Amino acid sequence: MAEEEKQEQNQNDGIFGSYENIHGAAKAVESLEPEYKPREHQPDKETAVESESGEQEDTVENIEEPEPEQPEDDSEYFDVDGNSVSFNELKAGYTRDRGNTQQAQTLVEDKQKMAQGQNYLMQQSQQYVQALEALNKRLGDRVEAVDNTELERLRTEDPMEYFAKRDELRDTEAEQKRVQESIGIEHQKQAQEYQAHHTELLQREANALKNKLPEWSDPKKGQALRDQLKGYAKTQGYKDEEVSGI
Repeated sequence: MAEEEKQEQNQNDGIFGSYENIHGAAKAVESLEPEYKPREHQPDKETAVESESGEQEDTVENIEEPEPEQPEDDSEYFDVDGNSVSFNELKAGYTRDRGNTQQAQTLVEDKQKMAQGQNYLMQQSQQYVQALEALNKRLGDRVEAVDNTELERLRTEDPMEYFAKRDELRDTEAEQKRVQESIGIEHQKQAQEYQAHHTELLQREANALKNKLPEWSDPKKGQALRDQLKGYAKTQGYKDEEVSGI
């Protein structure tokens, strides 16, 4: 009998311990409800970060950057050499002067490069002429080394050898003639280059003289000065053709 009562009592045991009836179990459940209340929904971290970033971007966009103040056309005037000049006029003058300076620098650099190129070409021409003159000397020595008496002997005793020597001599003489012609042409080119360079130099010096001596451009005074300069140049050994461009 005691065992049956114990079994019945064990059947009434539940997850909430031992209870006598359903009403007691219900009360036990109610006592646990505060511990099992559902948690409120928490926004995840990525959503929170995106929300904060969006708010910051909106705040930055709403901030207007102040525009730099631009001086009006006639708002400011400056005293330049006793004249009242506006800001825009100063700016335009600065831009124009800067452009002129850059153009002048470019012209100077171009002239320097041209002069360097001319000097290089002149050096190459001189080296070429020196090589031609050396070749001409070797060919001349070869021609002079031919023994005409020996040629006459070969013509009588060994005609085949004679014709071979004669053709060799003729080829050497023809080659020497071509070399001499090349030397003459190169000398002519050098003279033309020198004349062009000399004329350019005289023109440049004449322009500089006009700037330093305004009377040089005067029809009467300038001619008198040129005549005096030509006379002085001749006393220093210059020829008429050399001072004719003054």
